[in-house]
Amino acid sequence: MSECSIEICPLCESQARLFYKDAFYLCRNCRGIFRPKSAYPDPESERHRYLTHNNDVNDTRYRQFVRPVTLAVTNRFSATHQGLDYGAGTGPVVSVMLQEK
Repeated sequence: MSECSIEICPLCESQARLFYKDAFYLCRNCRGIFRPKSAYPDPESERHRYLTHNNDVNDTRYRQFVRPVTLAVTNRFSATHQGLDYGAGTGPVVSVMLQEK
């Protein structure tokens, strides 16, 4: 892909430009970062991967998966800030990990 590749933002439907390598785009309007539809898995592959997830708060793999989120929060915000739990799974692992810190 070239540096001037354009995609349409799935959130606000504005134009987005290549942001990182050929894998992520940045929306010029809402500043959302997303993958192009061509990178989405087919439904069967997505289902197979989903079934391997264990969104248990005590699951080490799941905690490692969400660790970048908790690191970003703790590096940029103090304990007095408020945030929105965006519901990234069936368990409150991000909230629990932040409370543990």
